[in-house]
Formats: sequence, C-alpha cells, structure tokens
Amino acid sequence: MSIACCIDNNSINCSKAFLNFIYDFTFKITLEKVKFYIILRCCKFHLLVNFFHFHSTINSHFSYAKHINIWALDNHYFHGFNLKNLFLTFYYNILKINFCYNVIFERKIVFIVAARYLFLCDEDFTILENQAFVFEDKILELGELDNLKKKYPKAKIIKTPKNSVILPAFINPHTHLEFSANSTTLHFGEFLIWLKSVINSRSILNAQAKEELILQSIKKMQKSGIGTIGEISSFGSDLDPCLKASHKGMRIVFFNEILGTNENQVEDKKQEFLKRFENSLKFKNDFFIPAISIHSPYSTHPSLAYFALDLAKKQNLLASTHFLESKAENIWLRESKGGFKKWLENFTLHPKPLYTPKDFVKLFKGVRTLFTHCVYLKEYEWLDKNLHSITHCAFSNRLLSQKSLDLKTALKSGLNIHLGTDGLSSNISLSLLDEMRANLLIHKNFDLLELASKLLQMVTLYPARALNLNLGELKKGKIADFSVFELGECDKKQAPLQFILNAKEVDKLFIKGKECKF
Repeated sequence: MSIACCIDNNSINCSKAFLNFIYDFTFKITLEKVKFYIILRCCKFHLLVNFFHFHSTINSHFSYAKHINIWALDNHYFHGFNLKNLFLTFYYNILKINFCYNVIFERKIVFIVAARYLFLCDEDFTILENQAFVFEDKILELGELDNLKKKYPKAKIIKTPKNSVILPAFINPHTHLEFSANSTTLHFGEFLIWLKSVINSRSILNAQAKEELILQSIKKMQKSGIGTIGEISSFGSDLDPCLKASHKGMRIVFFNEILGTNENQVEDKKQEFLKRFENSLKFKNDFFIPAISIHSPYSTHPSLAYFALDLAKKQNLLASTHFLESKAENIWLRESKGGFKKWLENFTLHPKPLYTPKDFVKLFKGVRTLFTHCVYLKEYEWLDKNLHSITHCAFSNRLLSQKSLDLKTALKSGLNIHLGTDGLSSNISLSLLDEMRANLLIHKNFDLLELASKLLQMVTLYPARALNLNLGELKKGKIADFSVFELGECDKKQAPLQFILNAKEVDKLFIKGKECKF
C-alpha cells in the first residue's frame, strides 16, 4: 500500500514540530510495509522561491528517512492543463498511491477587533462596552483591548468606526431566491388569492430570476449583515448562484423541496426530487449544506413526505416545512372545509386533507426541523423542543394571512422561535433589519426594549441552534461570523433598540474569520 501527503505552498509555515510529527507518523505506518510519499506542489508562482527553500528544508529533514519518498511538482509549468486530473493521474497511476492526503500550510493570522458595544447575543443578551475579541476562523478570547494586544503582540488590528456595534452575523433561515424577480406581480391580502397568483406566475417569475438577479439578492443580504441563509429550492434553478455565493463567503443551507399531491405522479416526483438532491449533495462543505424541505401538509402527498424524511433520517439532514400559515389551511386541515376545499374541487372530486395537523407533525419525529409560520398553531406541545423550532416571518404573515404568530405565547412554550424573511414572493425585503423593524410594530404586547433584545437573539443565537451551527454568539470557541455596524451616540440600555431602528448596512462582515468583499 502507498500513501501520499500532498503539501501546497499557498502560504508555507512549516514548523520543525510538524516535520517531526510527519516523520514519527510515517515511520509507524511503514512498519506495516506502507510506502509513504511527500509530494510538494508549487501552486502559486510568486511563492516559487519559498517553494525551493521549502523543498530544500524537507529534503534535509528527511534525508535519513529511508521510508519516505519526496517528489516536487511545479504547477506553473502545467499552465492550461486540468491540474486536478493531472495530479490524480500522477498519484494513482505513476506512483501507484492508494490514499492521498492534502496538507495546505496556511499561516493563520490572528486578528483583534474592538467596538463601542459588543452585542454577545448570548442567552442573557450581554452587552460589553469598549471591549474587544481575538479571532482566527473561531473566536479565541474576549477582553480589554490593551490586554489582548499585549497577549497577542503579532495580531492585526481591525479598524472600526468610532461608535461601532459588533454582533454575530445574522442568519436568515427561510428564503425563496427563485422568486427574486417579484415586486408587483403577485397578489396580497388573502392567502388563497396569493397562492393562485403564484401558480399562475411562478414559471414566468422563475425564468426572470436569472443568476445575476439571485446573486444581487444575496449580496444585498450580506450588506445587511446576513452571513447564513436557509434557501428553499423548489426547482433547482437557484443552485448555481447559491454555489457561487458560497464560494464568496455566504453560508447556505440548501433545502431541496418536494411537493405534489397527484398519486399517479408520485414516482416521477420522487425521482425528480432525488436528482436535484443528489446533485446538490456533490457540493457539500462548510459553506454549502444540502437539506430537505417538505413544502406543506396541503401540497405534499404522504408517500413523498415519507420518502424525503426517510432520506433525512438516514443521512442526518436538516428539514424545513411550511405549516399552518393561513386561516384557509387551518380550517382545511382541522375541519375539511373552507376555501381550500372549494378551490381543490376544481381539480379533484370530493377532496380530503392528506393529514391532520397532529399527524403531519408526527412525520418529523427524530428529524431536526424548522416549522415555518405556525400562525394557527396552538398545540406547541406537539413539537420536540430539542429538535423542532419555529421560523417566524411576520412581514409575510401580514401580507398573506392578516394575522401574526402569538409570539409571547410561543416563546413561553420553551420552543426555539427565530425570525426569517420568507421570499420576495411575500415580502419587500430580505433584510433581517427590516424584518426586525416590522416585528417591533406588529408585536405590541411587549415592552419595546425587551422586544428589541429578544429580536436580536432571534436573528443570531436561536437560528444558529435551529440549524445546528456553531455560531450566532460572540463567545470563545464559536465560529467567527460577525458584522460591524456604525451607530450614532446612544445609551447602552437603548443600544439594541436604536440599532434595530437605525442600522442599514454593515461597515464590515466577517464569515469564518474572513472579511467579505462586496
């Protein structure tokens, strides 16, 4: 058996300790008659001098190690070739290597950033004044700026505005980017009127939602402080722009949606969904996370729901669904009558609901699921507090349902309640700043300052938990997703409210420790 360790010179920082580790590790495995290759690859021409020095260092360090073979490859001389295929051919056919491990030496740069206010967005909504934190791809430490400078003398200092606020990057767990072209096409005021307009216009709107338009929508979200989105993909036309955005720092949970009620088309729908899902699965990484969506209880045949959720259970996938969004849906599922019945009679003789509300929730047992809307849900005990959460889209609910989630009661239930914008099919903005402002006006039975702090948790800490992501909080060990905003002079107690009322665009946005360039 042969094993290769491929080392790129993207940013070489090869310590003696690491070289000793390589030697010890390879010596042990060669006792089992395993050949070990160190393959040095020069991936950046401007680092060629460093590469020659690195090659010399490696050779001298392992000159006495008979069990290690050292090769050097210079990508510069293969310009214009498919380098990935070229190297694979070299590794597997020429050297007969069975396993190949890539090692890219990247010198981790430590940064320090400070602000007038740090909104930690922890459970107590702690606000630190004139404090700082150290970060790489994760947050290393919080404290006084001067103390951190002394402890990390080589750290780079991030410049921030005089009256700045730093808080975790926002998370918008429910978007429909395939409807990014809508502005005045769809009809609002009542859910079934809107639904009919969607069915009549969706092919046109989907065709108009070109890649450039979707990327513009994502960039606007980033400028508003959003670092992670949950995209509900109905057709798959949003895959390419979402992949491109993920390469530029936007973290995307990509919910492949399944729907259809015609029993004769179930198998075709399964295969169409599976094709989209498996295609998205090819690109899975830290910034692109494939997941599944069951559209709703009124639009998804049980066979399709069971099929997709079985996939979610086997592969430990996140799930999302629309649930009890409108009065029409509520009456239909609970009483088998109302506007939905009249509408469905145009297509089916004697239509009946596919589920009761309780039976629909039971489908998601054991699956981490975001239940979107839940405007007409009163039985919060049906949901699993450890796995289930509610995505509240207040602006969308006002346009389509003329009713809002009873937020105070929902929060008292102990469930994870977080905010989402829904798509531009039922909103005028994908900014969570705009969504929080709408919530301030809609939920009148809260103290204003109390609600402001809670809303900020509902766009950071709570959706991170719902999506099972190690972020959403300024805390040691959390992924360094955060934004910097400039805010006028204000009192610390008033800061959360004043931030929501006045913030428009970020001064800076960092995702996994790297600054996003707009």
